[in-house]
This record gives sequence, structure tokens and C-alpha cells, in this order.
Amino acid sequence: MNIEIVRYKMINKNSVLALATIKVPEWGNLLIDNMTLFFKPPNKWISFPSRKDDKGKYWEYMRFESHQDKKDFGHEVFKAFEAKMAQDKISIATSEPYEDARNYYD
Repeated sequence: MNIEIVRYKMINKNSVLALATIKVPEWGNLLIDNMTLFFKPPNKWISFPSRKDDKGKYWEYMRFESHQDKKDFGHEVFKAFEAKMAQDKISIATSEPYEDARNYYD
């Protein structure tokens, strides 16, 4: 699957690595804004845009029926993200923490 990273903002706070907008050309150029990428060695995973309920639980606006499908998709997202970081000459280990995720679209 071909996934493109349209833009991203490094967060590097706790396990939150970055926020990203991705494009999936095979799905009619679907854009997914505010995808969260997590990294806690040795694990990497994604979260689709979500909302927090009054009990503090997060609910994703979109999801795969299968956990394995989400893992596979997340793997493809991280492949694209790591390629984009290499292109931008950024590494996870050397990127600075970003405190204010609200400025993602700046």
C-alpha cells in the first residue's frame, strides 16, 4: 500500500511521537488529519483522529474491524513516516520535544 505523509509535527512527549496528515492514494486520495503516531521502544502504533468522552476514554472516529488490519496499516504509515523523516534529515532520537500540539497547522 502506498501512503504519503502530507505534513507532520514532531511531539516527542511521553509515547506520542508525532501528529501527521496522511494521504492514501489507493483510497481515492483519502486524507486523514490528526493521526497520532506513538513510539515506546520497541513498539510503534497509530491512532486515528478521536474524541475523549466524559470518562476520559478516547473513541476513534474511524477504525478497522480487525486489529491485525490496523497493525498492518500502522506498519505502512510508519514506513512512510520514517522515509519522510529520513528525507527531512530528522531522527527520532535527535528531534526536540514539541510542547504545543495546537499549532499543528501553522
